[in-house]
Amino acid sequence: MSNVKKVVSAPIGHVLHMVPPDVRISISSDATPVRITNNTEAPAYRLETPNDTHPYRQKEVIEKVNEKLKEGKRINQYDVLCVRRVHGIDESRPDFYYKPKYAAPQYSKEFIEWLVRSYESDSLFFDKARKEYRRDNK
Repeated sequence: MSNVKKVVSAPIGHVLHMVPPDVRISISSDATPVRITNNTEAPAYRLETPNDTHPYRQKEVIEKVNEKLKEGKRINQYDVLCVRRVHGIDESRPDFYYKPKYAAPQYSKEFIEWLVRSYESDSLFFDKARKEYRRDNK
């Protein structure tokens, strides 16, 4: 009950956050902000690198997607470009796409899964992206 008293008597404007023991970096607007410190008494925070969260180059994305697509459908670099531009992946989906300062873009496993699910939901997914990209870039 002593911890409850602390919450009840917290200063006005303070908010209690229940944070899981395995806190990870997130760009999500609803993520709980944390402060990095060298205080050994503070809860641990594990920093994940883009090499861990976005391990795939475009070449590997295409290979993995082509392995999973049914009915002999195959995609190429142009399909990935069209989908990225039409769906605003570069700007709006940091969980799918990461662009290092001095290297080629990197992609997440979730991006590969999203591409496959999108195609399974609509077999014209890549064709529509190509058509819309061509229309927008005339």
